[in-house]
Amino acid sequence: MKILIMTGALILLSTSLSVADGLTIKNSSYATIAYINDDGTVKDSSYRTIGYIEDDGDVKDDSYRTIGYIEDDGDVKDDSYRTIGHVEDDGDVKNSSYQTVAYIEDDGDIKNSSYQTVAYIDGYATTNRLQVGAYLFFFSHFIGWQ
Repeated sequence: MKILIMTGALILLSTSLSVADGLTIKNSSYATIAYINDDGTVKDSSYRTIGYIEDDGDVKDDSYRTIGYIEDDGDVKDDSYRTIGHVEDDGDVKNSSYQTVAYIEDDGDIKNSSYQTVAYIDGYATTNRLQVGAYLFFFSHFIGWQ
């Protein structure tokens, strides 16, 4: 970001992509693997759209076909509206049998069921927990629910 001051006015010139305001997901080697933009668009590391996480909880693939849902209470449903998991308020990610399969830490670390860090999220805040949970269930390989 560049700052330019002209005749008493402060002007900010941004040289970054719009993704800077969203989430950047990195693997355990810190390589970027995905982005979740503020509008819910999910992109892979090449910045190709792979899906969408809508404000109403609908999760869509790159063709905009509904592939699942994440509800306000943390329930994760498949496209047939069967419960496939749950994202707890404390960040525990559970499968349909309520076994913990991952953890979303307050600092943005994602840990597997053995509590090993498998990913990091730049730009994370706990208000993004459901969005990250939807990403984990529908767009990542970190947890499997099928």
